[in-house]
Amino acid sequence: VRFGSNLATIPVDWEVTTLSQVCEKIVDGPHSTPDYTDKGIPFVSAGDIENGEIDFENCKRISEGDDQELRPRVDPQEGDILLGKVGSGSLGKICIVDTGRRFNIFVQLALLRPISKKILPGYLGTALQYRQMQQQILDNASGASMQYIGTGAIGNLEIPLPTLEEQKEISKGFGHIR
Repeated sequence: VRFGSNLATIPVDWEVTTLSQVCEKIVDGPHSTPDYTDKGIPFVSAGDIENGEIDFENCKRISEGDDQELRPRVDPQEGDILLGKVGSGSLGKICIVDTGRRFNIFVQLALLRPISKKILPGYLGTALQYRQMQQQILDNASGASMQYIGTGAIGNLEIPLPTLEEQKEISKGFGHIR
């Protein structure tokens, strides 16, 4: 057993790496607010994530045109992880995208796209909920009145990395995406 610099005791054969090494994409939503519409493409914010799921029914909506403009940056896909990056109630909130439904995200959320040959979505989602990972998020957050963590700091967070087989076992309890 060994200790990572920011992690709990982990098995000696597990690697310790950073999120930027196991994610092909770490981005947040647009830093400007598009116009909301009554109907249209769901525009998910941190407040729309409850108990690890996205509440599509009550989220804001944006036009097809705004979605097309924003899509190249984010483009959420099944297996991506959404991470709340702003605010006391939302900082560190986790959700695995488990739908092929088209939607976009607001700046309060970061999207992490796991590199499938290195890390499974279910394991990444599970690991990000560990107390030590949540503490790293808090420790790396900035801001006095409203805490936030930037995508660069998210990429630098350390994560224990077991084998893919062990990741499958660990992620069994988290949702239906492995």
